[in-house]
Amino acid sequence: MRSNCAVYVDAGYLLSASATLVTGTSLRSGINVNYKSLLDALLNEGARCSDLRVLRVHWYDAAYRGVPSHEHEQIGMLPRVGLSPARLAAAWHHPGVRQILAKMAPALVGVSVAQISLMINSQ
Repeated sequence: MRSNCAVYVDAGYLLSASATLVTGTSLRSGINVNYKSLLDALLNEGARCSDLRVLRVHWYDAAYRGVPSHEHEQIGMLPRVGLSPARLAAAWHHPGVRQILAKMAPALVGVSVAQISLMINSQ
């Protein structure tokens, strides 16, 4: 029996990281994306890395007020793509997000204290 796999994409992170590499800023509006080519590449890379057939790409992205944008509609029409546009406010209340934030809080405090210490010591 042959197994299959799926690719899960945090679109906000992927696109802002790509924009940073190309333009030096994380603004997604600074880049034009050919979503068909991008998703084909993700499907191919998923298959190559896993040696399994990729059934679909699950595309997670925030939608302003929960309303899919024109971009979301284009992506949702592509074959083998599952689109999950989420409300920004609702995402902050998801239990998984809360758990990650709780784990990150000590590190954020530590980095903040270190930066304040550097600023004080450099004057």
